[in-house]
Amino acid sequence: MSDEGGRRCSDRDRDQAASQLREALSSGRIDRTEFGDRLDAVLTAKTLGELDWAVGDLPLDTSRAADVVGTKIAFSLFGRQSIVPVHAKTIVISCFGRSQVDLSVLSESARPRIVAVSLFGSTKVLLGREQYARLDGVAIFGRKHLSKYARTQGSSTPIEITCLSIMGSVVVSARRR
Repeated sequence: MSDEGGRRCSDRDRDQAASQLREALSSGRIDRTEFGDRLDAVLTAKTLGELDWAVGDLPLDTSRAADVVGTKIAFSLFGRQSIVPVHAKTIVISCFGRSQVDLSVLSESARPRIVAVSLFGSTKVLLGREQYARLDGVAIFGRKHLSKYARTQGSSTPIEITCLSIMGSVVVSARRR
């Protein structure tokens, strides 16, 4: 569970989770019984952790969630790592901490936009086997790195990642192909 699992959820959070369940039902990822059970859990959820239990194992369909923006801030002097949930546009700020964005859980056609800011911290973006990325941005006394396995190949559309690294790092890597 993420660091914010105990935070209270809003009606908008519940609506987004319900939409994600409807998409999973229509695509055949879950059956009607499971849909009913999970929808009950979503509608009665009080915390983000309860919502995560209901939809955390389902991929996010970013083609239908173009207006969804998620922001995660990792601030830690002790090096704890924060796992970031992925939205159509995700903003990650790592200040004295580490964050990880795992895009391998998304469908291959999903193309979220990621903005990563690392101030004395680090952000790692993980891609799936068939996902590619383009990394733009600036590193000031810091590091930005796109691994050779994550670089765009052929005519595939890359995932756009924009970064600002000030005495920190933003690294994009992919599982070996």
